[in-house]
Amino acid sequence: YSQLKEMAPNDTLQLSAVLVRSSTPVTPQPPFTWQISGSPAFSLSPNGLLTTSKDFDPAQTTRATVTATTGTVGTGILVASTIVEVRPVQAGLPAYTRFINTYYGAPDLTFVTRDGRRTVVPRSGIVEKDELSGAYHLTIPEFVSATSGPQYATGFDGVLTPGSYSTFYAVGAGRYPSVIPMSDAHEPVPQGKALVRFISSTTAYADWTNNFFIVAPGALAIGVADLCYFDTPGFTSYMVRDPGDFDLVMTLAIGPTSSSANQEIVRMRGHAVAGTAMTFVIMGDDLSNVHLMGVTDH
Repeated sequence: YSQLKEMAPNDTLQLSAVLVRSSTPVTPQPPFTWQISGSPAFSLSPNGLLTTSKDFDPAQTTRATVTATTGTVGTGILVASTIVEVRPVQAGLPAYTRFINTYYGAPDLTFVTRDGRRTVVPRSGIVEKDELSGAYHLTIPEFVSATSGPQYATGFDGVLTPGSYSTFYAVGAGRYPSVIPMSDAHEPVPQGKALVRFISSTTAYADWTNNFFIVAPGALAIGVADLCYFDTPGFTSYMVRDPGDFDLVMTLAIGPTSSSANQEIVRMRGHAVAGTAMTFVIMGDDLSNVHLMGVTDH
């Protein structure tokens, strides 16, 4: 599984690998061999500890590929890889973050930074934090200990740039616990319009993939879906919309029978505010409580 991980100069990151069979970690875990290629700006220890050079040229951005390998020729060799990147960033300047809990697997979540600062955020809660630019690492212990279903990104390893506004959404509903980092930077909002984007945090009907239609209140969901195969932990970029009320209609893209495809399941009401950029999160762990949470972005 390949995922870009950003690091700052003179930073460390502990990588780990887990062998999984049918969504369940194998016991006991086999040993892994770690290798890195692509850039001299990184060093990698035998146990997967990645370090970036403090003498890294700030005028450059460089990437490398880290691989973890296990198995033998006789039993089969398995290889997993991730891409790492050093970003030239000036450390110690103001940056701004928000923690938003849209997870339905627990009432409260704890956002923990590498230096041990803990922030408890209740469900549907929003906490803003003033931070400093540079390397930034975030974990949610409740996600790391979760055992139900696959885990995509139970924390964040990257950088905060000076003056940036970043929001970290905790999503899922018992299954698929994930952290989605989103930049709140956007183009100017067109006159008389609104910018909206969407995040999926629901696992209602998670055994089948979903389509979503953005329609006028009460209108039918027909034609091509606005959000096709939009499942947790999915997200969109900003899109221009007319301000006012709208319905987000959830349908089955693929269902247990051919007749159930494109069947309306849930209809949610949202409101886009003129002149603003907003994020709408689809929350809930059951069809009875699926709803939209609207957040105004900086």
